[in-house]
This record gives sequence, C-alpha cells and structure tokens, in this order.
Amino acid sequence: MLKKMLWPLASLVFLAGCASGPITAGLPGHQAEVGPQPTLERSAASEPGFCVVSVQSMWPSQRFFHYEAFAANASFRDIRLLTDNHPGPQGCDVLLKLFTPGRTAWSTHRVEAYSAYTRELVWEGSAPGQTNAMGYMRLAPVLQRAFQPGQPAYERIAADKKAGHAPTVDDVEHSFGGLTPEAGEYGLGAFPNVRVGARPQETPVAAAVPVHAPALAPAPESPPTTSDVDEPPAASGLKRGHAVIVGVERYRGNLPKADYAVSDAKTMARYAHAVLGYPEENIALLTGETATRSDLVKYLEKWLANRVEKDDEVFVYFSGHGAPDVKTGDAYLVPYDGDPAYLEETGYSVKKLYAALAALPARKVTAVLDSCFSGAGGRSVIAKGARPLVTVKAADAPAGVTVIAAAGAGQVSNTYDEKGHGLFTYFLLKGMKERGSDLKLVFDYLKPEVARVARREYNADQEPQWREGR
Repeated sequence: MLKKMLWPLASLVFLAGCASGPITAGLPGHQAEVGPQPTLERSAASEPGFCVVSVQSMWPSQRFFHYEAFAANASFRDIRLLTDNHPGPQGCDVLLKLFTPGRTAWSTHRVEAYSAYTRELVWEGSAPGQTNAMGYMRLAPVLQRAFQPGQPAYERIAADKKAGHAPTVDDVEHSFGGLTPEAGEYGLGAFPNVRVGARPQETPVAAAVPVHAPALAPAPESPPTTSDVDEPPAASGLKRGHAVIVGVERYRGNLPKADYAVSDAKTMARYAHAVLGYPEENIALLTGETATRSDLVKYLEKWLANRVEKDDEVFVYFSGHGAPDVKTGDAYLVPYDGDPAYLEETGYSVKKLYAALAALPARKVTAVLDSCFSGAGGRSVIAKGARPLVTVKAADAPAGVTVIAAAGAGQVSNTYDEKGHGLFTYFLLKGMKERGSDLKLVFDYLKPEVARVARREYNADQEPQWREGR
C-alpha cells in the first residue's frame, strides 16, 4: 500500500539535501544539533519495529502524506501505521508520534519515539519544515541511526523489551489516545480508511504492569459546538507580531478535563492572524500532547526570545487548568504533563512566564490567561488531598506587560457549554470580532458580559482582570 501511494518522492528527496536549518535530536533533555545523515544502505536485522500511532498537523489533507514521506526516507526494517492490515501493535517496539506545532508549511516538524513496553519517551528530534514534509524526511534517517545496536536509544528499548510485556491495543490507546475517529487531529481515525482495526484475540501477557504506564486513559476532547465566534472576520493586513497560543483540554495524568480549551486555542490562533494581524508563520499553536512543560519552556523562553525585535507585538494565550502551590500560594499553569502535586517540577510558574515576557524587547506584550488558580474547580486543579482554601498570590504584571485574566483571585473560570468555549474566551473572541484589535476596548466589553452570564448561569462570581505593568 505504501509503495502504491508514494508519489514523486524522488524530487522531494533531492530537496531534502538542500533544506536549511539545524536538526536537533537525541535522548529526552539531551538534544543536540546533528548534521545531515545519509540513509543506511540496509537496516540492521536487529533494528526494532516502529509503529506510527499519531500524525498531527493543522492541515488534515497532509497527514498521510507526511507519514509516507517519513517512512520512505530511511530503510526501516519495519515501520507501519496501525491500520486494518495491522490491527494491533504486535511487533511494535517503538511508538512514534509525528507532529507539526505550527500552522504553515515552514513550521518545525517533530518526532517523538516512545518505548512500546513502558510508553516512556526515549528519543525526540525536530527539524525545520521548509516545505511539505521536508522536516520529517530529514529526521527519518537520524531516527533510524539512533536505534541501531550500540546506540543509547536502542539499548533502552532492548532493556525495556526484556523487562516489560508485549504491548496491546489497550496499552496504546490508554497511553496515547487518538486511535478512534472521535480523537480528531491526534488520531489515525482522522484518515479515511486508516484506523485501528478489529482487536486481535486476547493473548496472555505477564501480570506485571510497567510502573510508568499511565493509570488512566486521557479523557476525550469535548465534542465540537458551533458558535457565532468560531469564524474570525476577514484579515485586514499584517503587522509585526508573534503569538504563542496554548490549549490543554485533556491531561496525561488523572486530571479533570478543561472543557473546550483546545477549541479556544485553535479559534484564538485564527483570530491572532485575522484580527491582530500577525503572520501565520509567527503564530505557534500548542495543544494537547504538544503542550508539555518542555514545549512551554521552548516557545515562551527560547522561540520568542530568538525572534522578537523591538518594534514587535507579542501575544500569549493560555486556555487550560491553573493550580496553586499549596505551600507558597504561587500560581502555576498546568501543561499536558503537569501534576498539581509536583508543580515546581511539572508546572509552569506564572512568575516565570511574566519574567520571560518582561525580558523581550517588544514594544507591546499581552498575556491572556483563561485559567484560575483557586483550586476550587472550573479551570483550576489542586494536589490530591489538599483543600481548595489556598490564598493565591496574584503576581504583579511586570513593566511593559499587560495581563488579562479570566477571573479574580479565589474565583472560578467557567465554561460556556452553549457556545463551546470558555466563558471568558467566548466574550474575548466576540469582542475581537466586533471591536477589532484594541484589547482594552475588548476588555471593557467582555468584563460585564462575563460577570452577567456567570451569575445567571452558574450563580457564581467571575470578574475578568486587567493588570497593566508600570
């Protein structure tokens, strides 16, 4: 099937050798720049089996093409999608996720490799997209060489295979989700006729479960709800600006969903282009599994710092759970892999966010947080066993940074089920659609609207905050 569907890849292979920009790859936390690596003449007989469990892109029509280009540019002994022809992960030693965090053909392409036996990340790499599937094509031979005998990634998989148990369909679905049509962009179900097939007959496996396997499957994302703000107005021109937009709805750990957070983020990314006027290539959209703590560090502390110049605008938006540190009262954003019991290690501090933004040379910086930090529900979580009676320290906005928060300290940021968005985000988008890019005018509109609907629908106080650093 792969050979029949490959089209003029020869020309793309030629272009891959001409692509510019560094490839970074390696073990988690130890990535380094690597040079171009030719495809191995033939793969080692002992090379592990690779299964692609997720292909994510803003452009659905390109997902299968990205997989094909990646698979064709290295002489893998065994690589496949989990399709009807391969209904289960038998023979899969390494599970691969291919994804493109950005919105354009030039966005960085990333590959993450997980042990099929423990579902832990063992290798990751990224390369500039350049055009179409160029980044994936450049990464394929780098990944293949990383899993040859004698390499650290290979030795890790060999040890896991010896100590763990053969992966099942349930293992893969519980750890990665997205293998059914309901999972949308993260799943192979997004491909017509490409999905996990009928489950194989149950076969006995070792009783021991790897200690690092997630205890529960992430909850599915909220079903789409159409509202009057989902389509932005026509773009009115471009200006110098960069945006990092984050939406985390379902979490890797046993955390409640932040309903509609992904819809919030995707819609906001479109508004950042159409209303704020930022070029698409300057908008980084991080959702779900591409919104880990390391992703936030990368884009908020490195990507912006490397790109922003003195006349630029910067817009940062986060939709998802916040959490308070029960000991200090400090506020944290909770990324996809966050754990409210270990916020210092897994959360992203609001103070750290403000410090990173204050260091930018931009002429205008705005941070919008559709989260709350009380631990009392809504878009807020708290460490298991702790009571939601934490006095949250509202960090002051630093000089040059304007913060727009969905709720006041001790309040809850609610969702608006009727509109399929967070309550605050819905009126933020509506204000931008009707009043344009002046966010102070938008805020003056949304503040009473959010308070009115929160009282009417939820018998709750929710008063958005405008904090302008001096």
